[in-house]
Amino acid sequence: MAGTATSVDGVTVAFEDRGSGDPVLVFIHGLAGDRSDWDYQFSHFSGGHRVVAIDLPGNGDSGRDRHIWTMAAFGEDVASVADHLGLEDMILVGHSLGGDVVVEAALRLTGRVRGLVWVSSYRSLGSPKTAEQIEAWLAPFRSDFASATEDLARRSRSLCSMTSVASLSVDVDEAEVNVQYALGHDGCDFACLEHLVHH
Repeated sequence: MAGTATSVDGVTVAFEDRGSGDPVLVFIHGLAGDRSDWDYQFSHFSGGHRVVAIDLPGNGDSGRDRHIWTMAAFGEDVASVADHLGLEDMILVGHSLGGDVVVEAALRLTGRVRGLVWVSSYRSLGSPKTAEQIEAWLAPFRSDFASATEDLARRSRSLCSMTSVASLSVDVDEAEVNVQYALGHDGCDFACLEHLVHH
């Protein structure tokens, strides 16, 4: 069933909701994707679990009328859908940029998230970038924001166009293995998330 929820800033967040059974698997797409990126996982997991896939605002059927675009806002979007659907026992699955989003969402859904699954995102939360690395990445945006943004978009489109069906199937397999692992473990260790909140 397709539906919409309203995020805290008023933007509409579209989602697909199918199946039944806890924990609920909530899927978040990556940059320039949409909820259809998870069609294979939906078919696979909906036989034994409730599955929800979200179109982050600016993508798919979600609204585009946001004024401040941050990971925190995307985390609020996921939390808004979870609240709208009354989800209490979840595993959040994020692909690429969606990995950042599920971390933000988990920080807002305390006690309701059993685990996080990162597909082509993190290996761990314990190795943050140095101040110098962050500054080097931000420098082009500070000197010429428009050109740096165009370059980033061009590189992202180029990367997406080079992605083969074979590499997509690797992500599908990776997601399935990681979700199966998360389903087999009770509880979630949020030590890394708590570390992020306090630093």
